[in-house]
Amino acid sequence: MIYIVLMPLLLLLMPASVTGIFISFAAFLVIGMLIRQHLKKRTFGNGAAVLEMKSIVETVIAAFLFGCMFYARWVSSSEVRAIASIFSISVQLFVGVVAALLSCAAIWSMNWLLRDAKNVLGDTYSLALPIRDQLADKLGRSDWLLCAGLALGGVIVFCNTCPFFKISQGRDASVFLYIGREMLHGKIPYVDLFDHKGIILYLIQYIGFLLSVPGTYSGVWFIEWLGLFITVIFMYKTVRMLSTSKFASYLILLIIVFIYTSRYYEGGNLTETYALPWIAMAVYIYLKFFMISHYRPIEVVALGVGCAVVAFLRVNMIGLWLAFTPLVIFFLMKERRFSEIIRCISWFVGGLAIVCIPLGIYFILTDSLGDMLKYYIQFNMSYTGSRASAANQLNAILVLGSGLHIITAIFAVMTYRYIRFKKVFWINMWGLVISMYFVAMSGRPYGHYGLILVPLLLIPVMCVALVAIHYLKATNIFTEDSRVRKLFRNRQKTLVALTCLAILIMLLPKLIQSNSDKSDPVIEYLSKETDESDDVLIIGNDVHYYLETERKTENKFFYQRPPITVSDELYGEFLQELTYNQSDIILFFSKEFKEFDEIDKLQDCLNQWCEEGKYAYEDFGFFDVYRLKETA
Repeated sequence: MIYIVLMPLLLLLMPASVTGIFISFAAFLVIGMLIRQHLKKRTFGNGAAVLEMKSIVETVIAAFLFGCMFYARWVSSSEVRAIASIFSISVQLFVGVVAALLSCAAIWSMNWLLRDAKNVLGDTYSLALPIRDQLADKLGRSDWLLCAGLALGGVIVFCNTCPFFKISQGRDASVFLYIGREMLHGKIPYVDLFDHKGIILYLIQYIGFLLSVPGTYSGVWFIEWLGLFITVIFMYKTVRMLSTSKFASYLILLIIVFIYTSRYYEGGNLTETYALPWIAMAVYIYLKFFMISHYRPIEVVALGVGCAVVAFLRVNMIGLWLAFTPLVIFFLMKERRFSEIIRCISWFVGGLAIVCIPLGIYFILTDSLGDMLKYYIQFNMSYTGSRASAANQLNAILVLGSGLHIITAIFAVMTYRYIRFKKVFWINMWGLVISMYFVAMSGRPYGHYGLILVPLLLIPVMCVALVAIHYLKATNIFTEDSRVRKLFRNRQKTLVALTCLAILIMLLPKLIQSNSDKSDPVIEYLSKETDESDDVLIIGNDVHYYLETERKTENKFFYQRPPITVSDELYGEFLQELTYNQSDIILFFSKEFKEFDEIDKLQDCLNQWCEEGKYAYEDFGFFDVYRLKETA
């Protein structure tokens, strides 16, 4: 019976891939096996009161959102397109009908599950013990070691900069690494190297290259480990504020890192990667204030520093500060602590100044302030506005990370009544909603955008986990003589074993990728037919070729997509620089970028230069090469 009940939820929640289907099915199978013993002794609805209207509304809304996420995930699937063609109907209609049917089945499914949970948990049971003075608890040696080990395992599995593997960097990460490498040779971001992220990101890359062993990105990888370690520490401290069980805290942390963080990391070395520790710190400080209405001046200064750092990574990631800071002022006003408001604002501004003043001096000394404002502020506003429709923003929210954030929030709302920390829960949910909007404001559903939501997903995950743990205890699987109890008897060893197992499982695809054949015609051509002194310009956005072959270009626009495809002004700047500072070799992936008018214009320009005798053209099938002819 339990499998029949869970099946609609399984179909709605599983990722849009064959691997996702198998993993989801296995997960639900394990859940079903764990509670089957309990369900054999009970029948659904025996003596249960009818669910209150609040539960019915929550269930219907949850099923509707699950259906929307199912539609967004599967509507672009080629397999679904093939099935729809068999019935001679549109893909949209086919997926919509299936989503509607599954949503109706899910309403029935969740209705019975909630009714059974209500029988087990009761109406007034509170899963969290009264809040004790855990804020004064110092982390022990085992806490530091487990958090450091968890972070180390994470960066080994998640980060493409890991020196133990030879893996190509992602598209965005390659851009940032290239800028960091060229900064070592005296180039200045925005002035000599175009990109539209914040200056702190490039300074991190620069420092990472200074610390790196030659031929690796080990320094960048170390900074990523340090950031994840700080993140894990603050997330652990947040959980410990609300839970008296160290084992439960570690277990929740393990879930957060290897399910949620891994889902959004996407190879690492992104703006979100370096914003994560500051956001985790801010979540801890803010929630601690909302719990005990107390703070230390250094914490307010740290919030200001964190806000400035995140703003100079990517400005739309400061949604957390915009959500929580007004609430802090409101609570202080409500308690008539008016003098503290002025002091807090002063300390916060002081924290902003700690970051902004040195950066201002840097911009003045490098004469890059104007270019920074032009590319980081002005261009980003137009870039965001190009797709920032309400429909695109809603689609980004639903698709982002396969809707993992929404699924967690839905289950948390359906179970929060059984926990004691309701005030903190709803304040945290407010921060999650605001941050989610800022993440999706560009209308682009990139998975790594969701990484900054992870610290805010901690409380919802904890809420669901506490309910699930108590529900499983009701099945008597944790009795003294049970296998599960024996398995978890030595808890620290069990946590270490679970962490190692998670790392090994997630490391397998990376090992396969690292050891696979990596012959690439572009790399072979650049290695054999060009020198490191040549000015090589690659048209498109494949900056990893510069990194893997130690090549570079003197053109400020070392990558062109999306800049020149969304801004006529930038296209003009790029073409002007290419005309007056011509590259020795231009690689053009003509078949890949035919859908962009600007790329077609550029190719027409290059062909004209060939006719004029400036360049020689060679067709290599996968890519075209324009080589500058030597002049007498």
